[in-house]
Amino acid sequence: MRYDVVCPICGVINRGLYLEDSDGNMECIRCRNITRYPAFQKIKRMPVFSMEHKIGGQEFNDVVLAAYTLCEVYGQGPEVVTSNGEIVNVYPIIGWLNHLLGTEFTMEKRFRMWDVAECYACERLDYNDPISAAEVRDILPGPLLRYAGGTDLADLFLILDGTKDLEPGVVARKPLSYTADIVACRQVLARYFSESEEKTSLNRLWNLLKLDRKQRVCVTDPLLSDVARETLFLPARVIVFLATEIKKKEFWETWKKLKEKVYHDEILKEYASSELKDFRAAGKAMPVPGMKSSDYLIQNSYFTFYGTPKELQDKPKYYVSDDDRLYWWDGSDEVVISEEGEAWLQKLALEYKELLNLETEEEKGADQFFQDFILLLVELDDTFKRIFPFQSMFYDFLQNGHKKEYRAAVGLIRKAAEENRKEGEAIRFLTGSWELTSRRVTFNPGRVRMKQLMSVLANRKLREKYFGF
Repeated sequence: MRYDVVCPICGVINRGLYLEDSDGNMECIRCRNITRYPAFQKIKRMPVFSMEHKIGGQEFNDVVLAAYTLCEVYGQGPEVVTSNGEIVNVYPIIGWLNHLLGTEFTMEKRFRMWDVAECYACERLDYNDPISAAEVRDILPGPLLRYAGGTDLADLFLILDGTKDLEPGVVARKPLSYTADIVACRQVLARYFSESEEKTSLNRLWNLLKLDRKQRVCVTDPLLSDVARETLFLPARVIVFLATEIKKKEFWETWKKLKEKVYHDEILKEYASSELKDFRAAGKAMPVPGMKSSDYLIQNSYFTFYGTPKELQDKPKYYVSDDDRLYWWDGSDEVVISEEGEAWLQKLALEYKELLNLETEEEKGADQFFQDFILLLVELDDTFKRIFPFQSMFYDFLQNGHKKEYRAAVGLIRKAAEENRKEGEAIRFLTGSWELTSRRVTFNPGRVRMKQLMSVLANRKLREKYFGF
């Protein structure tokens, strides 16, 4: 069988070659370099980043959540970001987006607490608790709850906690409070159910809630007239909850069936002072402060160092910093190199200079450099695990392997690998899922330094600053 093959050195097409007979070797008709066609070469596959700015693991998950958060911010509906079925606190995510995009996004949608909680709970009716108090607090982080206030938040906690702790005496003590109106309404409903026929009481009540305001004002039924007056200033959801609590029914299941059919034309009383309303409005309008990428991507959850092997218990915990983001360094304050990182880079610069002085002007064959480079990358991945070159760096080095600066850089990688090999041996404790393994294993100092070195060599501006090429 004949093959048409492009020479990887000069790019000319060599046609009609019998590669089976030469075990894949060919001599280019133009440049006369001998190379081996990859299809006949048994070499381990070397994974290479296919996206210039890709990061992996939990950090990648955080970036994806940020993309979903943009959908939440721009969306008009009550849907919010969830992960594994749980509401995500998007406050730090929006802070990061504001930093990246120069925007002033707020938590405006999350302040529509009833709409968000209702949407969430009505999708989880198969759960024992469609929404919990903790999940309500996940909608807004603690410091922002003071700006939420109002009847939405009160109704949610009323539904979660019930009215068992609301004393009847509150009506006399705080007659103008929302709590007093809730207690009074419960007393009205309790009286209605005690005087109504058991089989029809709930249906009659639901039919009342389906009337518009003008119709409810005109209700003359002696059993329902008092309830009708309560509906003029209390939300239908409150009436439904109090009724389901008294009758020991499931609120969210009932509410999902009724919510599109009941009234929404109540006129709430003014429970908050003008000063309090202004305070809440100002808080809701505040943009979320910007958050730098290194602060956003730091991993400090419960599982970050969970299951650390006893041999590594005394090792320091490692958190993502700007030194892990050297690929994105551009001289601005977006990525700030630490003092430790600066000292390390200066050390590398001296070592690189020494290696460069040992290189001669004599060119190494491109095919030999290619083979040495690939085998080194394979060795790095075998030793440290998941040490991949960025795509730009990979092809940059392949195309410039004849230059002594690049050969010296490969020598620097090889030297760093030997220096970090011992600390990198911690990766042997890796078992099962990478993401669930303690970061004392996956982010051991040896592996981290090798990742950082690959980032430096992929960043041409940073490479020029310290290595001069």
